[in-house]
Amino acid sequence: MHSWFVLTHVLGAFLFVLAHGVSTGAALKLHGERNRDRVATLLQMSQGAIGSMYIGLVLLLAGGIAAGFSGSFWGHTWLWVALGTLIAVLIAMWAIATPHYMALRGALAVPGADGKVPATKGASLSDAQIDALIDSPRPYLLALIGGLGLALIVWLMVMKPF
Repeated sequence: MHSWFVLTHVLGAFLFVLAHGVSTGAALKLHGERNRDRVATLLQMSQGAIGSMYIGLVLLLAGGIAAGFSGSFWGHTWLWVALGTLIAVLIAMWAIATPHYMALRGALAVPGADGKVPATKGASLSDAQIDALIDSPRPYLLALIGGLGLALIVWLMVMKPF
């Protein structure tokens, strides 16, 4: 069974990263875009990948937790550091990305996954403030945090240093 748990974990991780790739690509393309229709389309494209991201997250966690038990890895520090890194990266990315993109969606009246436009202070932003959100370096910061976190987790899982 251990191999099946690892396979579930790896496939979940691939789905999680693939969906994040859609959002990352949209966020990086968004930077400097002035056509409001294209901005709205990029935001919708990113939002559309979120459901797959959460499915991937559930699969990678379920498979990883099960593999941790079936492989007797819970006593190894590397597993706890990898799990802590995942949690820290998820929290950091959520805290940095959510208010930013919610404000931009609200300002441009772009509905979220629930079909509703976010009721945020973004609804009353000026064009200059919207441009400032679009020009924000946040996508690069998010890509850096996610990329470094992923590299650390993969290193821990492959090398099992402690």
